[in-house]
Amino acid sequence: MACPLSADPTTRAGYAPALCFLVPWVPAALALVFHLADGHRGPVGFASTLRALHWSAYLETHARRCYGVAQHGEADTARRILERIEKGDLPREGFGSRDVWRPGWAGLADQKRVALGLDLLVELGHLEAWQEPTRGRVKTRYVVNPKSLPLASAKH
Repeated sequence: MACPLSADPTTRAGYAPALCFLVPWVPAALALVFHLADGHRGPVGFASTLRALHWSAYLETHARRCYGVAQHGEADTARRILERIEKGDLPREGFGSRDVWRPGWAGLADQKRVALGLDLLVELGHLEAWQEPTRGRVKTRYVVNPKSLPLASAKH
């Protein structure tokens, strides 16, 4: 059975596979739970199966909604980072993730969300990620792609 979430063009690799694994088993598991909770024995009946199918459809709408929030949250973070670059709060010639979350700007204070937003911007070609060796861990610097975000002064 194909995952119903995979047909959605907005899904991205890394999120849907976990949900896709669970979705085909939910109706069968719910049908068994409803059958046993109603005190029945033997094969699962039609009423339990029908109730399980209705619950599965209901739960799928919630899963899609939760997945959409995660997806849009990443895009919202990326949009906020781009706004900070355009305002000049982040230098176009290079900045680190710490430069984004440390000031505590609205929607950009969480380190993990900022990392996801930066990864999305790199994936979309707005930023380039450069590895910079240090005495400790390798530091990632992000440089703005001039073709994706032209300078504001160049827009006459």
